[in-house]
Amino acid sequence: MIRRLLTLALLISLSGCTGVDYLSSFRTDLTQRPFDEMPAIASFDVDALSEQYPGEPAYYFDFEQTLEHVFLIPESDRWIYVEDIRRQYVILDADEETFTTFRVNLAPRERLDGIMLRSTSPSGEVLTYSEDDLIREVDDGRVVYKFAYPAVERGTVIEESFRTNRELAKDYTPPLYIDAPLQLYVPVKNFAFQYVFPTNWALKIKQVGPRQIPPYELDRNSYDGRTVVTFKGRDLAGFPDEPYSPFFKEIASYLEMQVTEIANPYFPGDKPLYETEKSWEELTKRYGEYAFDRGRRFREVEEQAQSLARGLESDSAKVASIVSWIQNNIEVGGDADDLASVMRERKGNSLLQTSLAQAMLAEVGLDADFIIIHPANEGYFDRSFISGTQFTTPAVRVKSADRQYVVFPFVEGLPITYIPEFYQGADAIVIRPEGGAEFIQVPTQDAESYAVDEDYAVEIDEDGIIRVEETKTLRGIAAYELRKSFEDLSDEEKEEEVRELLTYNEGQIEDFEYEVQALDAYGQPLAFVLRYTIPDLVTVTPEEVIFRTGGLLSPASLSAFETKVTERQLPIRIYYDRITNKSIRISYPESWTLATELEDTAEQTRFGSVRGIYLMGEGEITAEQQIVLKESRASPTAYGALLQLTGSQSRLYVPTLVFTIDR
Repeated sequence: MIRRLLTLALLISLSGCTGVDYLSSFRTDLTQRPFDEMPAIASFDVDALSEQYPGEPAYYFDFEQTLEHVFLIPESDRWIYVEDIRRQYVILDADEETFTTFRVNLAPRERLDGIMLRSTSPSGEVLTYSEDDLIREVDDGRVVYKFAYPAVERGTVIEESFRTNRELAKDYTPPLYIDAPLQLYVPVKNFAFQYVFPTNWALKIKQVGPRQIPPYELDRNSYDGRTVVTFKGRDLAGFPDEPYSPFFKEIASYLEMQVTEIANPYFPGDKPLYETEKSWEELTKRYGEYAFDRGRRFREVEEQAQSLARGLESDSAKVASIVSWIQNNIEVGGDADDLASVMRERKGNSLLQTSLAQAMLAEVGLDADFIIIHPANEGYFDRSFISGTQFTTPAVRVKSADRQYVVFPFVEGLPITYIPEFYQGADAIVIRPEGGAEFIQVPTQDAESYAVDEDYAVEIDEDGIIRVEETKTLRGIAAYELRKSFEDLSDEEKEEEVRELLTYNEGQIEDFEYEVQALDAYGQPLAFVLRYTIPDLVTVTPEEVIFRTGGLLSPASLSAFETKVTERQLPIRIYYDRITNKSIRISYPESWTLATELEDTAEQTRFGSVRGIYLMGEGEITAEQQIVLKESRASPTAYGALLQLTGSQSRLYVPTLVFTIDR
């Protein structure tokens, strides 16, 4: 929400049209360098890099990004926003498509202003490519350029430099909010970010933690009338994919900035051409004007709300009825600008759909607030950085006698009891007609709401062939996300997705089949029944039988997420309590006798607890396992305590069962 004191059309009309092109003379050399002007790459040993950075698909020698506002007003009528990116890296894993292909998605009004791509093979062959070699596509109204490097192998060096720009128009302003990562997902030797803007603009930089701002340099002298914000990093670690980790912006380095004021170049000292809100009260007032002054007393809104709540006594039934009606009947999109239009056209943006839900819920007597959430994946909430960009997701908070709901009426099929992971416990701001700035926290959900039940019937015959029927029952957001993903998948893709649920991480799976239960019953548990045969996990000798359990007797099928304690890099973050229950029945020939001792076990650490109960009968083992993880934050050094619950160090982990054979 931004306040402008002159319209863009007026701004353009006031600008001088002298016929003189100030663009090239005013632009800094940072965004005018030749595309092949790249740092020389020092000699390197690809084997040494792979050993130093195990599992990494690539290693950047250099990464440089420059953003520049070429603001020529009032000398000219032009304001151009230029982005210049230059990067050089070596391929460590030629199967990782992210680094063996080039892709750039252009934003609306953005155009490609030049490009150079170059690959150098380990044998020294150099190939250079230009814009003519790219594939140009239009995806959902946006232009995409793509290119696949031919004959890429481990040790190939890729060099890419390209430039884009966006220009001021009567209906378009170049971006004044910047969110730039200062760390990549793979390691970088040299990293540089530069942001160039007129010196008489005001800039605010967001804190990434309490009193924490990434170290940057401010240069007001190198370019007359312009300021350069620069960040430089060296030997930056990548951001690994590790289980139970925070989101990128919670711990990684980034610069989030916003131009807060553009001085009036025509009348210095007068009201600025552009400025953002100066207080949260001012910002919420703007949101309130949008959310609450949009035809809310439109008769159809009132009548529809009363109709949906008629005959329903409980608050939860009323909430479910109204929210599901909006989700099922109002599409996200369109150009409606008030609730009357939303009701007529059955289309509206997320803010208006949330406004409609709040209006309907209030109409039937519920205590409903319009809120906007700052999700965890957006990092630290800096109260001194007054910007609507910190609050991205609208929702309605409903307070009833028995519980508090946070609902998302624009998310099709999302039950009223589901709160996605990155919203639980997040900061939010309440928007009210009378204004004010009240900050709240989104509630977290109880572990039972997300409980996973796993049931296994395992039969081993005399020849060691294993036949398995396993049922996985999912609840909460996991069930919702799987249901949504299935909507757009082919039968082959569905089977591939279901195979990811298989417990067994060893052995050859044969005769696989599955069925899905309650696929369309959003709000109900979702069950997958998997049936298959494994011929190669049991070794039968004349004296004994060795059964490699292949993940069956592991802590609730979570051992696949294990990483070595010594390799853990990221802090531990478990966002909400979760429970997994595992029930196992193993039947085997009565002539076999279990030699492996299975003892009941229980263990508790700072992260939760595990419990295992075992019953042995003639030709049968029954096991009941449970793992409970608690909402937690911890340093990487505590990962060993987590593995005591979730990994191969857990007391629930039994890799092998040995049987003797009675003759």
